[in-house]
Amino acid sequence: MLGVDDPYLERGPYPEVDSFGMKVACMMLIRSLDRGVNAKTIQYETMRGLISHYSNFTHTVPGGAGKPRRNGIICLGMLHAECYGQDPEDRFPVLHASDLDDAVLGSDQLETDDPTRLRQARDGDHLMCPFQCDVCHFRNVQGRSPGDHHRDKLFMMCIRRANLDALWSRESATVRTNRGRFNKVMGLSEMLGVDDPYAERGPYPEEDSFGMKVACMMLIRSLDQGVIARTIQYETMRGLRSHYSNFTHTIPGGAGYATIGDDSRGATFFANSPTNSY
Repeated sequence: MLGVDDPYLERGPYPEVDSFGMKVACMMLIRSLDRGVNAKTIQYETMRGLISHYSNFTHTVPGGAGKPRRNGIICLGMLHAECYGQDPEDRFPVLHASDLDDAVLGSDQLETDDPTRLRQARDGDHLMCPFQCDVCHFRNVQGRSPGDHHRDKLFMMCIRRANLDALWSRESATVRTNRGRFNKVMGLSEMLGVDDPYAERGPYPEEDSFGMKVACMMLIRSLDQGVIARTIQYETMRGLRSHYSNFTHTIPGGAGYATIGDDSRGATFFANSPTNSY
């Protein structure tokens, strides 16, 4: 009637990648056959834990990976969790659960239970938190390798502190559970003959995509003398974050894009500030 030959969008072909998430779907199907505790097979909520695990892992993968490192340098190093501890010169105060309002644990009990809190990495941290080694972060910011200058040593110490803080944003029980799901995925992958169950991990782009400069400045700012306490409060320290975000909005492309509802209300703004990264 209208003479329209193509009333629908073109159907394909689909891209030559697993855009449907079929690998995960098949692993979940096999996982659903595992023996349950109160039933013949596991419950749905147990099975769908693989979805949460895959989602957590995807958040650790760089979106703009594949960019060559400066001067062809590629970090091929690996770190065991027990080897990645706080710098011996680190004097930043560490917050314990007992410092929080309505804390369940006392300070002495917490130290006995977990003396490595915020001081040492844990097996499986890399499966939940984006991670780059200290030297790579330094090169991303400074464009060179760290030297013996005291400023370079201070910067490296702050990077290590920021990395440990990020890794410990999840409790140990959560990290252990997610690591267990990783082991399950590897077993299911072998059963299906899948060689690449996860997305490629890197390398990250050669830029400060983590906002490490701001993070290190905030750490040093946190040591400033406070008015009613030995150091300034968190709300005072995070003023630097607001400042960086405001500044980013003044540069081209810094404000990002916005979405507005059909009723012209409920606007959402996406900023490209490094303080909003990862």
